[in-house]
Amino acid sequence: MQFAQPAALWGLFLALVPLVVHLFSFRAPKRVLFSNVSLLKEIREQNRKRSHLKHLLILACRTLAIVLMVLAFARPEWSTDGNGDASLRKGYHSVFVDNSPSMSLAGEDGILLEQAREAARSLAQQLPATDQFQLMTHELAPGSQRWLGRDEFIQALGQVTITSGVRPLHQIRERQLDLIRYSGVAQQARLYWLGDFQESSYPLADIPTDTLEEVHLLQFRPAPFAHVYIDTAYVDQPLLQTGQTARLILVVRNGGSRDAEGVRVLLEMEGAQKGLSTLDVPAYGTARDTLGFTPSKAGIMAARLSVEESGLDYDRHWYMRLEVADRFPLLHLTDAEASPYITGLFSGDDFMSYQVASRLNIDYTQLASSRGIILDRLSQISSGLLTALVDKMQQGASVVVLPSGGTDPSATNTLLAATGGGSCLQVVSQKQQVARIEVQDPLYQETFERIPEQLALPGVSKYWSASLLPDDYTIMQLSDRSPWLVRRRVGAGQMLILLSAPVKEWTDFPEQALWVPTLYRAVLMSGGHVPSSWRLGATPRIELNAPGMRPDGLISLVNGSQKLIPQIQRQGNRLSLGIMDGILEPGHYDVMLDGQPLGGEMVALNASSDESRLQYWSPESLVDMSKERGWNSYVIKDSSVAGGILAEAGASTLWRWLLAGVLLCLLLEMFLVRLMT
Repeated sequence: MQFAQPAALWGLFLALVPLVVHLFSFRAPKRVLFSNVSLLKEIREQNRKRSHLKHLLILACRTLAIVLMVLAFARPEWSTDGNGDASLRKGYHSVFVDNSPSMSLAGEDGILLEQAREAARSLAQQLPATDQFQLMTHELAPGSQRWLGRDEFIQALGQVTITSGVRPLHQIRERQLDLIRYSGVAQQARLYWLGDFQESSYPLADIPTDTLEEVHLLQFRPAPFAHVYIDTAYVDQPLLQTGQTARLILVVRNGGSRDAEGVRVLLEMEGAQKGLSTLDVPAYGTARDTLGFTPSKAGIMAARLSVEESGLDYDRHWYMRLEVADRFPLLHLTDAEASPYITGLFSGDDFMSYQVASRLNIDYTQLASSRGIILDRLSQISSGLLTALVDKMQQGASVVVLPSGGTDPSATNTLLAATGGGSCLQVVSQKQQVARIEVQDPLYQETFERIPEQLALPGVSKYWSASLLPDDYTIMQLSDRSPWLVRRRVGAGQMLILLSAPVKEWTDFPEQALWVPTLYRAVLMSGGHVPSSWRLGATPRIELNAPGMRPDGLISLVNGSQKLIPQIQRQGNRLSLGIMDGILEPGHYDVMLDGQPLGGEMVALNASSDESRLQYWSPESLVDMSKERGWNSYVIKDSSVAGGILAEAGASTLWRWLLAGVLLCLLLEMFLVRLMT
């Protein structure tokens, strides 16, 4: 047998108190003179033996009650494996302490992380000294994959701090089970999860259950408050112009349970303030605003939005990379007269270095300097022009293909064949409507989040049926599910193909409001679209442009003292970087090649939004779900008491029977005392 609290055994000396009271009577007998006591003597002789027995029984009840109470506090345990040696049995406790950013909030009894650490510390102190512990946090540190003694565990708890890298609960659980399985202690191990149990971070319904797992949940809840953060932000065009006012659209969300009024949002670029917005955001609601700013120089600019008094510090900033240019060289190639819908859009734009050229009289130096190219109803494409176009797309140019209004698709088919395959098959003369637009495509995702109800969609009278590649992406689809506007990636660039001629006999698209943002953004997305920002945890890979980069160069991401060498995939002039969750902090990171800046390129990483949505599982929901899954869940304010309750739930229940024995002894004593009187 062993005891979880052996120091309590010193209380066995209290069992001597009833014996001392029984042996030494401290009340002196009182003599009363009486004429004849013979009758009393006779009665006394008759009851002496019975009274003495009752006294002994009362003494035994009192002594046994004290002994049982002391043993209950000492919490005895013995082996269940039949060897009779309790000292050979150990308990194994895998404790996950949630150290996510939301645990930095204050509850009724202090900071949530401090409460969780105190509960875990109390748990260890309440369990036998021979038990082993695993401390798991969101960092998933290599040192967490081993068992610790009680003192080591308590010392490690003091080093747990808030981290921005949040792991999903199923991944935490798998790491806990890995150590348990590897150690071969599944029958003696218990899992403990101590955290705030946000609905977004703890999808408990998706956690698989195992009848062999003994799981204990302890929830700590913050006090109600408002937490405002940037949900998303974007500019209304992919390439900004120096000296021209740009618009930045921001969406602010309140993840807390209280309304927020007068929230200030600051916009900074290159360390200088460029804009200010003041918003009212309802509880669990959103607010939108537009900030105007004017870029002063060309290049890739670092921008940051900051929310004052957001509630949580880890997500109060939103980081962006903004590409600014002085001029954009655009070449418009056509067979005959240029389309007025195209010349009207670009000829009056000072930002566009717009030039119109004939296919029959092309200047290839002009083509080589262009970032965007429009092929307007070409009837044929020569081999020299084809080679030049493919090379430009490989380097990052954006080519927009508008087919001719005739019946010969040879020009379009030549481009399709040279870039992977596929062809236009035949002209379909059937009136249809564009039924589906991919608004999340880079072509539109920073224009609008959804299709406005009042937006008129293009009508189609004729279109080319086409055989395309599986990797070709349909941006617009007709009502019969035929593709109509298609993107094909070619190296670091792209080719957008409209399957109707831009004339009235084929479609009214050039006369629709959607024509302007579609064509304008299509040519500006040269080099492939690079988003203005990425979210940690939601972005497995980051796509960048790296024309002319050496294939053997070492790529790294650097932000002050933080440095990461990511997983790298190269596809022509396109660079794909793999980001590991929980490694990087939010911020601007310079892209370095062999320790030198890679053309001023940078990435802007933002915090995951999971921790920002402060909606929690209710205690009732936790209890109901725990009952279904065979778990135990608690919501207790006092952290030290919480640890003791967890220890009791995860340890032997023998102490309960000992306390029941104490009550039985006391009831028996009361019964004997009444008999004596």
